[in-house]
This record gives sequence, structure tokens and C-alpha cells, in this order.
Amino acid sequence: MMKKSNIIFKVFILLVFITLNSCTKNDSPAPDNTIVGTLAKNPSLKLFSQAVVKTNLTSLLQGVGPYTVFAPSNDAFTTYMTNKNYANLDAIPQDILKQLVLNHIISGFTLSSSLTTGYVKTFAFGSSSTTNNLSLYIDTNGGQKINGIASITTPNIVPSNGVIHIIDNVLDFPTILTHINANQNLTTLYTLINSMPQANFLSSITNNGQFTFFAPTNAAFTSLDTELTTTGGLAGISDVNNTKVLNYHVTNGAFLSNSFTNNQIITTLQTSQTFTIQINPSFIILDINNRTANITVRDIQCDNGVLYIIDKVLLPNF
Repeated sequence: MMKKSNIIFKVFILLVFITLNSCTKNDSPAPDNTIVGTLAKNPSLKLFSQAVVKTNLTSLLQGVGPYTVFAPSNDAFTTYMTNKNYANLDAIPQDILKQLVLNHIISGFTLSSSLTTGYVKTFAFGSSSTTNNLSLYIDTNGGQKINGIASITTPNIVPSNGVIHIIDNVLDFPTILTHINANQNLTTLYTLINSMPQANFLSSITNNGQFTFFAPTNAAFTSLDTELTTTGGLAGISDVNNTKVLNYHVTNGAFLSNSFTNNQIITTLQTSQTFTIQINPSFIILDINNRTANITVRDIQCDNGVLYIIDKVLLPNF
């Protein structure tokens, strides 16, 4: 009888041990293998990880996704805060910090080998629109550049709900000029805007204001050079007339393509000179000289307006 009681006691102790051990294992928190957990475990992404937490974006980045995140390194974030005169993350206004973090996130699972040149939408909104998310430009020609300012230093960190690429610069809210500079097909336009004689024009589109800019490609300027051969080509256009040309490609206000009507007259920054937008059957522009330009890329959302890309330089009356 004594022996049987001893066996029962031992079995009881064994069951208690198994139960306690099981409870201990079940009570252990499961590791967070989402983007949030992966950011937190990477020491070089400490500041970006803290920014995600501070802006209450953990639920988004722990969600199903998938998401592709271009995560600035600590050095990149420190440089950004120094340049903006922010002492630390707490000094950045919450609404600005939230949109800044969202400007580094796009939908989908995109490894670095699958990145293609072109525009994608981030999760952020800028000053110009609460419905059209800010655009992000990826350039894979000769490397991988984001918005013309950031390079991928560590690609393809793969959490359970997406992919993280570490970048060497914070992606600040892109202006119209940011996107013109980032796109290698717009280098002629960018050079012209930044030339000394165009200082006033540059100032007008970078100071406070909202604009819609119709940007001619490099090929459009090459075509214009041929078109103006009898008058000396591009070299024959004076600085004053170049200013008129630039002003003729810009209108006040941020206008998305769905707001245009067929044969709408657009008032430009070039006083008293307009052009016409046609939307049927396709988006084209008729300048004041009845020359036709196709709108090849629409609704590139910038913080200070909207950018369109066109395949011909528009000419005002000089």
C-alpha cells in the first residue's frame, strides 16, 4: 500500500512539473518577426524604429502588408535632424514625423533586384493634397537612387510582412524641384532652372506656394533645338525669353489630372499667356502657337504641387 502511494505521489509531481513547464512556455511572448520587430532588433535603425513607435505606426507595420520600407540609418536620421535644427526626435512635431515615416513606406514586397525606374506612391501626404499620396522616384540607372538623394546601402532585410532596405539619407518631403532633379530625363530642364539668369524663377517656385508644373524632357529640348535651327536653336534663345518659356510651363495651384476638363484654358505664370489642355481621347496640350505636346506622366505628387512630364517644350509668344 505504501509503495503504491509513493508511485502515485511521483506521478503527481511529474504532472505538476509538466504543467508548470508548459505554462511557462506558453506565457513566453512570441518573437516579433514583423517589420516593427526587425527594425527594433537592428542597432543601425534605432532612430527610425523609435520614430515608428512615437508616431503610432506599429500597428500598420505589424499588419499583413506586404510593405517595402526604405529605412534611413541612424547616421542619416542624425544628419537630417541637424540640418533641420531638431535637437532629437521629440523636437520634431508629431504630425510632421508621422508623415516623414510614411514617406519611406510603399505597398508590396519589392526586393532590390525587382526595383524598376519610375514613380510609386508612398503612404504619406504632403501640403498639396489629402487624397493623392506623395510620389517617390526610383532610379535604377547605374545604381539604385531614391528621390535623387538616397542610395540603398543594405538591401533585402526580409521580415515576415515585407522587406526593408537601409538607405543613407532621409527622404524629406519632395518638392517639384526634388522630382525634376531626381529624374535623369529632366536634366536639361533642371540645369536651365538653376542657371544664374533664372534665379528669380527658381525663387518663385521654391518659396511658399502651390504650383502645377508641366516639365519637358531632355528629348523635348533636343527636338526644340532642331525646330529652331533657322533662328540659332536653343543657343539663340535669350535669358529673358528662357524665363518666359519657364513661366509658360507653370500655373498657380496644385491640379490633378482628374480636375481638368476637355479644352480647358490654363493660365500660366507668363502674364496673359495661356495654353489649352485636351483630355479626350488622350491628355495633350496645345500651346498658344497651336503646337502639340503629349502629357506622358501625370499626377506626380509633390509637397508644393503637382508635376507632369511632357514630350515637347511649350512656346509662348515672345
